[in-house]
Amino acid sequence: FGPTAGGLLFYLQDGVPTGLVNIPPGASNIKNEDFAFFVQDKWQILPNFTFNYGLRWEAQIFPDTVVDPSKTAYGIFLSNPAFPSDGTLHNQKKEFQPRLGFAWDVRNNHKSVLRASWGIYNGRQNMLTQVGSITTNGAQQRTIFTNSGIIASGGPAPVWPNALPVTPGNSSCSGPPVNSFPCFTGVRVFSKDYANPRIYTTNVALEHEIFRDVAV
Repeated sequence: FGPTAGGLLFYLQDGVPTGLVNIPPGASNIKNEDFAFFVQDKWQILPNFTFNYGLRWEAQIFPDTVVDPSKTAYGIFLSNPAFPSDGTLHNQKKEFQPRLGFAWDVRNNHKSVLRASWGIYNGRQNMLTQVGSITTNGAQQRTIFTNSGIIASGGPAPVWPNALPVTPGNSSCSGPPVNSFPCFTGVRVFSKDYANPRIYTTNVALEHEIFRDVAV
């Protein structure tokens, strides 16, 4: 690739003003709090028909940000309605999950049973994804990017083994700086409309006894 590595794609984690990692990333101590509550009951509508119903509620409380969002690399965009995030992780407190089911002894002879169930379930957001969003904010950690096209247009080029030159951040890397962060600082954020995955399930099964203690 030559001394300037013009064809090489650079991803420098934890970039700092000198271009390479020379300070330890800020430490983070984060935690999640999970709460759950459920009620359930069954109704014997007929001797051969049982109806089950219940409701489960869950909440996942996310950690607070480590750095004030206004002081991050994306802080200048927080007032822009087009920017997808407000820099925080919104707690998930509206996870109501109803469950329904029934068992029907079709011929009332304990040999053929039709079972069905329906329910709503919520997935849980993993902490590794949360950490990435909380710490990769440009101030605590960031990704610096360059490639041949940027270098050809006059952008900074790395010369091995020296550091990647880093200029103050601006909207196009060719105009006046708009903040103190390097050009093309990579960050990660959660959408302000984020919600944990919601899953709808339906199951139907017919069981029939063909021999004693053997059913299909």
